[in-house]
Amino acid sequence: MRDKWFAAAKDAGFLDIALACARSGQANPATLLRATRDFANREPRFAVEVGIESIKALLSGVSYELPTGADIGVHYDLVMAVAREHGMKEQAKAELSRIACGYSGDRLLREALARRLQRD
Repeated sequence: MRDKWFAAAKDAGFLDIALACARSGQANPATLLRATRDFANREPRFAVEVGIESIKALLSGVSYELPTGADIGVHYDLVMAVAREHGMKEQAKAELSRIACGYSGDRLLREALARRLQRD
């Protein structure tokens, strides 16, 4: 249900409500990834924050499909591209590092995230 609320709030321009829905942990990672892509230039801070939530959702197993390390890579690459372009690289990296080290999600996916962070 929060996935639909996220989309409705985002489409109506209520990005604060959309972000709260994304942070609920119930929004589909693919939906969040699309929003990251769609808002990369218009609202880059929102895009990065939603992209980080998409990674958390993958780690938590919210996805409709079983996520892989490759999925982490796709989400990570987009988040970091937006963050780099808009001067938020260090903040995004710090948040993703906290997630990789301390998030309670899937260990193998956290390790995939940690490897991406080391390469960047």
